[in-house]
Amino acid sequence: MRLGLALLVVASGCDGVFGLTHIYKPADGDSDGEPDAEIPVDARPGCTLDPFTGTVTDLVANWDRNIDPGFDVTIEANQLVSQLPAARQGGAWVSSIQRLNMTQATASVEAVEVLDQANGEAIFWVELDGGHYYIFRGTNVALTMNVYSVPDVSYNQTIAYDPVAHRYWRFATGTGMVEFWTSGNGRDWVMRNSMPEVVGLSSMRIGIGGGAHPGGVAASTDARFDNFEYCPL
Repeated sequence: MRLGLALLVVASGCDGVFGLTHIYKPADGDSDGEPDAEIPVDARPGCTLDPFTGTVTDLVANWDRNIDPGFDVTIEANQLVSQLPAARQGGAWVSSIQRLNMTQATASVEAVEVLDQANGEAIFWVELDGGHYYIFRGTNVALTMNVYSVPDVSYNQTIAYDPVAHRYWRFATGTGMVEFWTSGNGRDWVMRNSMPEVVGLSSMRIGIGGGAHPGGVAASTDARFDNFEYCPL
């Protein structure tokens, strides 16, 4: 995996951290930003929120797009969408331009739609480089959480996937530990896995997207995400 978020910086008291403290998320699917029929979406104080509104132009201003041939990653209906074509192996994801300090922090995303197990998986990870990362992998059957440090995959935990209880995925770090949490509403969290800091956390990139297994998906399909949030503690 190659990873690499330069979002609008605002006065949040966190120098050098990209951030949006408030935007309007249109309820009717448009992106005019006018406060008529919109749902307000707010980051917690000191945090960064990207609710993936706007267009691909807005997306590429904030994230790197990593796309294998025939795949795509875009903004659709105010969500981040990883589009997987039929009968191809590969992936489509976004990765943060800015490296983030995850030494004592949380990073979370709303996994709106994962993939059928036979086809591929939705993925969310924090990465030092292509051989060292902590990762969520979600299908309609299972949610797997582990760390990859060349050549080993360790501290593996797989649980049965529940699209309601596991709609939000979060990394939480501190005191030399990395924890994997899930939530059904983005407020009440349950820890699903915990491990020592196998990979250093001081300069990490974020990855969000989807990947197809060898042989590809039987029919074109999407992995969908919303509401990425980063909070230094």
